[in-house]
Amino acid sequence: MFFGKKLKELRLKHAQEGLRRFSDTAGLCPSEYSKIERGLIPPPSCKVWIYGMIEILNLEQDSKEALELYELWAEPFVMQKMRTDVVCSPLTHKTDGTPLTEDEFVGLNEHINSIGRKHNKNADKYNEEHFGKKRKDI
Repeated sequence: MFFGKKLKELRLKHAQEGLRRFSDTAGLCPSEYSKIERGLIPPPSCKVWIYGMIEILNLEQDSKEALELYELWAEPFVMQKMRTDVVCSPLTHKTDGTPLTEDEFVGLNEHINSIGRKHNKNADKYNEEHFGKKRKDI
């Protein structure tokens, strides 16, 4: 399920308001809010906004529905992790067309995977700072 669909489901279930009234309460113009619900534009990336939406929906911040909405909202902003078990094609060659030696092939694979490991450390740090948790490998 994507964020907008869940938001609409919760609006109808908990706020029991039409789109126009709810969007006014949320401080958004109805057309902008409608585009968020339909997934045409992303929601604002500010945590204050999503916490405000949870409050407007009359949900407890740690309820199952609030946490699910938060997870769906946060997903596009989370720094995804990279695989660190990449193996280049054995057909990889140099720019002049000559094949890589075995040592060059091993070195290239190690270099690519070391970039992934460094990225994953940065992703963990970013996600901890912004979302309070680490994300699993993709």
